[in-house]
Amino acid sequence: MNTDEVYDSLIPVNAFVIVVLKKDTCVNRCWVGQVRIVKMQGITIELIDGILKEPIGPLFYIPWLNIDCAYMFRPGDDFDFFIDTAVEWYEYFKGDFEVTY
Repeated sequence: MNTDEVYDSLIPVNAFVIVVLKKDTCVNRCWVGQVRIVKMQGITIELIDGILKEPIGPLFYIPWLNIDCAYMFRPGDDFDFFIDTAVEWYEYFKGDFEVTY
């Protein structure tokens, strides 16, 4: 399979997701966005501002291997509930990073 081909996954393009990365993968473990690209190696999301409740532009690539868990909403689901849940998850996982040298 060509690694540039779009990958058929359980997380579809345009779904809203809260993605939690594995511990010590990144300073911020919790990322919130709308899925823009799904490939065999991972997903790319457009980040969403939790206060403004709208995309803030940057795209963030997440390899499947780095994902600990994800919470998905589909277009048409209650977006305000999604944002409220995202804020709760972000607060829960905030500061969950250990610096090791």
